[in-house]
Amino acid sequence: MQQPKDTNLNYNLLKSIVSSGKTTFQMQHSSESFLLPEKPTRPYIEPTLKKIEYDHEKPTVVLVSAVGATGKTALTRSLSWQTGLPLLDLAKHKPVGDNTLTGLLTSAYKIEDLSRVFQSIKTGSFGVLIDGIDEGRAKTTDKAFEAFLDDIVRLCGAPSNTSFVLLGRTQVLDECWLYLTEKGIATNLLSIAPFSFDDARKYIDTFTHGLDGQFRDQYSEARDFVLNSLSKAFVGKSDSDGADFLSFIGYPPVLEAIVTLLIKERNYHRLTEQLKGAEGSDMEVSLLRRIAFYILEREKIEKVVPIILNPLLAELPSERQAAIEEKTFSIDEQCMRLIAFSLKRQLTLQSISEKVINEKYEAQLATFLPEHPFLSGHNFRNAVFESLSLAVLLSSNHPACEELVLRYVSSHKYNYHLIYLLENLVSDGFVPSRYLSIIVGSALEFRSPTSTVEFTIEGGDNSQPLAKANNQSVVDIDIEIIFNNERSKSFLFHSNLQDVESIQVGSRLASAYISIPCDLVIGGEPEADFTAPVEVSARTITITSTNLVLRHPHTASKEDSVIVLEASKLISSLEHITTNGLGLVLALEDNSGVAYPAINHVTPKVALPNDPLLHEKYFRLKRILMEFRSHSRGTMAKYKQKIEHDRVLRNDTGRKILKRLLSDGVLQLKEKFYFLIPDAVDKFLGVSWLDLRRGQTDPKLIQYLQSIN
Repeated sequence: MQQPKDTNLNYNLLKSIVSSGKTTFQMQHSSESFLLPEKPTRPYIEPTLKKIEYDHEKPTVVLVSAVGATGKTALTRSLSWQTGLPLLDLAKHKPVGDNTLTGLLTSAYKIEDLSRVFQSIKTGSFGVLIDGIDEGRAKTTDKAFEAFLDDIVRLCGAPSNTSFVLLGRTQVLDECWLYLTEKGIATNLLSIAPFSFDDARKYIDTFTHGLDGQFRDQYSEARDFVLNSLSKAFVGKSDSDGADFLSFIGYPPVLEAIVTLLIKERNYHRLTEQLKGAEGSDMEVSLLRRIAFYILEREKIEKVVPIILNPLLAELPSERQAAIEEKTFSIDEQCMRLIAFSLKRQLTLQSISEKVINEKYEAQLATFLPEHPFLSGHNFRNAVFESLSLAVLLSSNHPACEELVLRYVSSHKYNYHLIYLLENLVSDGFVPSRYLSIIVGSALEFRSPTSTVEFTIEGGDNSQPLAKANNQSVVDIDIEIIFNNERSKSFLFHSNLQDVESIQVGSRLASAYISIPCDLVIGGEPEADFTAPVEVSARTITITSTNLVLRHPHTASKEDSVIVLEASKLISSLEHITTNGLGLVLALEDNSGVAYPAINHVTPKVALPNDPLLHEKYFRLKRILMEFRSHSRGTMAKYKQKIEHDRVLRNDTGRKILKRLLSDGVLQLKEKFYFLIPDAVDKFLGVSWLDLRRGQTDPKLIQYLQSIN
């Protein structure tokens, strides 16, 4: 589709499009999820919107997408209040389905107005704003959500003005755009752009009132130091107006962190001096962590120690007082308490060994914690504070952390900030394998109209005994963000699989290559969602979801249109599989117990000869070739440094195979890229590249591997 020349749209123009030709109706019955909001109490800093798909000057439906915590809800409430159109918040609404909207409108408006309400929606002279589309989608099935969209289609008719505005996260809004356009509905897709540098400064000044005080010069110096440090994009070099998807400084969570810091600390000169010194290539993340840690330390030193601890410890020897003050209300402890508080869960820790003092400490914290600057009510004030608290717990060895983390992520959205902060906190990259699903889910939030995510989770050959070799007791998690077709950022974590029988990766996978020498559990939600390409190899694969939906990638090449699960055995709870035209291959050694509909996709997994060296060669060959999954940079290409990395080649066997593939022309090296030549794969290996991905083999392939010395 041809891209629009003017790629930006300001808030006032969006408001003009939405409000054009509108009339209003008095709402008779409102609810927590369907209402006319009151005037916002906070100033609203208007965002800029980017046109993603914009073919209609007067669209019937406007979709506004964004990653998490970027101001969708604030935008919706501002639009609703200024236009007089009702707001449906799907985050607070029960699961949607057929006639959800029709039923809501019928019960909310007066009987004598209903005919005009529905007629006005058809003509575009009335409408509804719907927030939390992604949360509404997560609560229900594919069919029920499509029925909800069908209700919108029926209500629309063919209006000359906009009848509906839908807001949510990127992937779900992309799917809504496809669905509605296929139904013939004139639909425009926008996304919320990051604030520009100037707007970021305005945002901070508005909420801190720092320019109103007598220390405005020191305030300006501190503010500009933080802004200048953070203005670099997380991925590559930021453009000057901050419009990149990953331009860190332009997102409200980061700005809120800076606002909180500047409100809490009025000695701006001291603050500037203390924040200076962040080092390394990821200085922006380091500075963000320092900002958050500064706030946590300040809460302890200036609040908890003088107000709570000093009076409680007054009768103890000075050395004992100092020891308690040093370890009590630490960063780890604060983050544990913050997570527990947001879950509305009572958490009692033995922070102080003296029982009576500890009980009094706990009692006073119960009234102090709700005022913590990381919190707003029982919620985190922003996604940065939330992600930092989770990252601290993920990197902590405290026995209470695991339950808190797993309980929190089961009821809250993932956020990509967690990946940056976790990488910054764990210097050796180690994360317990039980948290692997959290890493996968959080990293998937990087996906946007201009960025893709590729996963490689590798722990060795699953055909060999678990931990046969020392390097097979470790699983590497490599996450690569492809940004604007060329720029990338990689994250590397690892986990120890020693004595681990199985790991879980959640219910969503996209552009993923997984090979582990233990059992793998996929699920956690009623519906599993795979966006091709997905290739999984494990000892045993268990799918706990009852529904499986396969989705096409942004690219349309046939190489990407396949999902491959390879294992000795599959344990499945699947009742429905929606392939959407994608290939699903279940390559199994043993298909006993596999029932309909999964059995329709089973193919026998061909066993290799019982030769450990041949197994290693086969695994290294497949590992190298699997790197060439098609992506936005160009089909069948991969960066030279990626292919030659030890995580791919591993050992001399891998290096020998790469050398042979180059000499035979299966791979070609041009400047900084390796290119895969599919015809040469078939010629020398006896199987096509696609069949090799599906776990197939051939005598010619065996001979080829045996000839590599």
